[in-house]
Amino acid sequence: DLPEEARLVTANMCFQLGMPNLKKFKNTISACNDHRWNDMANEMRNSRWHKQTTARAERLIKRILDLDQDQT
Repeated sequence: DLPEEARLVTANMCFQLGMPNLKKFKNTISACNDHRWNDMANEMRNSRWHKQTTARAERLIKRILDLDQDQT
């Protein structure tokens, strides 16, 4: 089960990108499902989406990285 914050971030991405484009983020989705928050953030950062909407992407990445802090 994913933390609520991870669900909210992926919902935000889905709203912006659409489900067909979000499904292309295979490594991001895999990292999310495995609760590998640092890997998920890195995959989000390493995307054309990040280059096109950097401010929004960085806000979402921070929320994902905060999940990693919550687990330590």
